[in-house]
Amino acid sequence: MDHVNETWTRTFILAGFTTSGTLQYLAIFGTLCIYLLTLAGNLFIIVLVQADSGLSTPMYFFISVLSFLEIWYVSTTVPTLLHTLLHGHSPIPSAACFIQLYVFHLLGWRPSGTC
Repeated sequence: MDHVNETWTRTFILAGFTTSGTLQYLAIFGTLCIYLLTLAGNLFIIVLVQADSGLSTPMYFFISVLSFLEIWYVSTTVPTLLHTLLHGHSPIPSAACFIQLYVFHLLGWRPSGTC
């Protein structure tokens, strides 16, 4: 008799924060405001570096690249957080969870030996 463990979770339930009523809307509004400010600030840096010819040095190029990476880094988690705050406990497919985790760590990774 072969006993094989065939348990596989197809979805994860993101519990989020246990907020209700006014606190829930305050958390959603605050998170959305900070997210939009982050996007706007980083887009402003990218546009400013591209528009001004005086900022064509490598330092400003790398700052704009870091701003671009931060836009992607923040955009991997905050929309899921906003969805969870808005709808309460929401299931996320395991494949989507692993993709989000992979992209989150990929964007935050830096090669060893660099400063």
